Amino acid sequence: MTDIKRDVIRKSIQKKGFRLKQGRKDKKKEKYFLYFNNKWYTHIYVKISRGNSYKTYSQSLWKRMKDILQLDTLDEVKQFLECPMSYEQYLDKLRRKNQVR
Repeated sequence: MTDIKRDVIRKSIQKKGFRLKQGRKDKKKEKYFLYFNNKWYTHIYVKISRGNSYKTYSQSLWKRMKDILQLDTLDEVKQFLECPMSYEQYLDKLRRKNQVR
């Protein structure tokens, strides 16, 4: 699997309801939380590094995101990050796991 650019990840998660929560921004990383139906789901989040070393994210970094995003496979993580998985499809997965209401 190929690396995914940080900017692609940032755009993708924002399309899927993730927002940078005020007060959570620091110099080294950004932490985005799922915001759905006027509620923050702080157990579902994505950290994005601001460092020059992480302009692209490799498969080893996707593995860390898999459980936090409540996804089952690395292929699902890739679809989520590169945008073939829609916002509605992602919410359906979370609803089936009783993670959002």
